[in-house]
Amino acid sequence: MEKSNREVIFSRFFRITLLSILHYIAEESSQNAEKFSVDLQTFLEEIGKYPDIYKEFNPWASKSKLYRYRIFKKNYLVIFKVTKLKLLFVRIEYAKRNPDYYKSLKKK
Repeated sequence: MEKSNREVIFSRFFRITLLSILHYIAEESSQNAEKFSVDLQTFLEEIGKYPDIYKEFNPWASKSKLYRYRIFKKNYLVIFKVTKLKLLFVRIEYAKRNPDYYKSLKKK
């Protein structure tokens, strides 16, 4: 398996939600928010190495299997899109939501 050399992009939704999560954590502890941020960066770099190995995101299933996901810290779902040239981090969301919620996100 060859390491990925795709361009990494973060969607506007990913960035907005991440800032919201970090703000929420920082209200209790700025150190925990910083640790979350550092851990997430490492996590995303791991995904970037071999993004094709992760499971397809079923609510957004398609023939091309572009959308995949991975769980971060047991509570956050990181959804990303993999193409030949790009790795797009689409969303980071609370993982324990109703599955119908995720179906509605794709339309936005």
